[in-house]
Amino acid sequence: MLRHLLVDLVGSMPAMRVAGSFASAEEAARAFDDGLAPGALVADILLPGQNGFQFSVDRKCRHPGMGVVLLSDQAYRGCSPTCPSATAPAGPTC
Repeated sequence: MLRHLLVDLVGSMPAMRVAGSFASAEEAARAFDDGLAPGALVADILLPGQNGFQFSVDRKCRHPGMGVVLLSDQAYRGCSPTCPSATAPAGPTC
């Protein structure tokens, strides 16, 4: 699974630490609500329970200094690379 590969990869880097790994948007949201405040969010575009774009926008609005990386091992059917929310220079509106 891509998530486990990324956890192992990031965990092997001396300057980085994995703050959490979650199987769904709901699990991750609960961790954020409980105080998780990572420097960066790496999320699958096709998160179970919520679209990765929507989840990252919601979390970025609550944690503006947090970096966001979206990826997936599957094609995303809801938005193309020309999607305004994905390419807007100022980013999504909170």
